[in-house]
Amino acid sequence: MGFERAGEWRKVRALLVTLTLMVGMATGCSTPPPTAFDKLLAQAKQGNMEVQYEVAMRYYDGDGVPRDAKEAAHWFGEAANNGHTKAQYNLGVMALKGEGLEKNPVEASARFTQAAEKGNALAQFNLGWMYQIGQGQDLDPQKAAYWYRRSASQGNTRAQLALGWLYQQGQGVSHDANEAARWYRKAAVKGSAQAAFNLGLMYLQGATMPRNDSEAARWMHRAAEQGHPKALYQMGGMFYQGRGVPQDLLKAHVYYSLAAHHLQGEDAVRAKDKYQAIAQLLTPSQQAESFKNVQSWQPTHPAEPE
Repeated sequence: MGFERAGEWRKVRALLVTLTLMVGMATGCSTPPPTAFDKLLAQAKQGNMEVQYEVAMRYYDGDGVPRDAKEAAHWFGEAANNGHTKAQYNLGVMALKGEGLEKNPVEASARFTQAAEKGNALAQFNLGWMYQIGQGQDLDPQKAAYWYRRSASQGNTRAQLALGWLYQQGQGVSHDANEAARWYRKAAVKGSAQAAFNLGLMYLQGATMPRNDSEAARWMHRAAEQGHPKALYQMGGMFYQGRGVPQDLLKAHVYYSLAAHHLQGEDAVRAKDKYQAIAQLLTPSQQAESFKNVQSWQPTHPAEPE
């Protein structure tokens, strides 16, 4: 639920304000000229919502002015009340977190609704999530699915993952494994490790769609290489059994070892038991190679925390 930020126009505005300041200095006036931020603040007080948003971001980031979450919330509120979509979203985030103003899920939901109705994909996702868990809104899986779909259709990866899960569970929508797989696939292609894991597990288990070990290995491997702990464990089993991939005890040992380092509790113990058992089947040189591979392994990029 990160902030929306302005684009290149902020840099252009800052340059223009700096040039204006330089001209003022060249006149030799005895009164200290206003700072660039002073000029922005004066414009914000005149009701320009784009400048109000800029001032809010300056306060939030501590850019040219001491960081002040309360002032940031105030100016996001001014811009939001004037119809600024990103300000409405950002104010919703601050209300949800209780940052710069009192924590208020109802107010957060209202602000997300304003931005979501104008097409803001982040607000649509957040609003769907609030309907899904019943925070700031009554619990309503159907409305959650509605807003997730609007966000997902704009390419929001988390919304695609969430919508896939709703279809897989049959919450707010009819149970539909094909639709679940379709949305998981969209999110997985865009980098969601959790979506790739979910899709791989659907193919691996074959409970809601035809079992397909090669497809299971394809998506599970994608998730594992991003560092998804449970996908690392599953890949250990697939290489051990030769499901969807050629049987390879060395790779099974590597993946179970990685899983043991990334999982927690009983899952980590289970993974450790697996790689210790497989180690008995490896030669000393293979064990050394596995250890080297584990030590040098790096995820393609960190898995997201869904």
